Amino acid sequence: TTGGLKPARLISIYKYISIELFRLCNPRKIKAKEQIYSIDKTSQIFIFTILYLAIIPILSSIMSLFEILKPLILQNSYTGNKMGVDKIGKQFIDLLSPLDFNVTIHQRELIGDHLHFTSLDQETGEKILFLGHIDTVFPQGSFTTFREDEEWVYGPGVCDMKGGNLVAIEALKKCYQTNGKIVNID
Repeated sequence: TTGGLKPARLISIYKYISIELFRLCNPRKIKAKEQIYSIDKTSQIFIFTILYLAIIPILSSIMSLFEILKPLILQNSYTGNKMGVDKIGKQFIDLLSPLDFNVTIHQRELIGDHLHFTSLDQETGEKILFLGHIDTVFPQGSFTTFREDEEWVYGPGVCDMKGGNLVAIEALKKCYQTNGKIVNID
């Protein structure tokens, strides 16, 4: 619940794909390969080009997610820290509002308010429910750092659940960008 994959892994994959694409497209560098390279050279170039181009927006998207994630992690949102949980809730409201979500705030006295987001567009049919939480189990002062190493980021809620919520929001952004609206999602 405290460590998440850092873009360094994707950058390594990106470099590998770049090198392989260069080898495939440069006749002086072509070497016979087995197994994965049993398909023809044109198909190999096509596959690596698609992978090469596909990973650029993924890296960009992940880097922007880390910029959003860091302040969420640095804000203590221990279950008993109502003010901290509500601050995180406000940030999630700000993230979902541009995607045309309504929010119903269920006020709580001793713990953070409960937030219920619904897509503006509701139609007859199936619904999708995303469920998450924004509080953590770490009391104030016990674990409030955001740290990175070569491959991972660490902090309270990096994976469970602030980071997980951001991944769901990123998927919703892609749906919104593709369709111009989001329908039947709570």
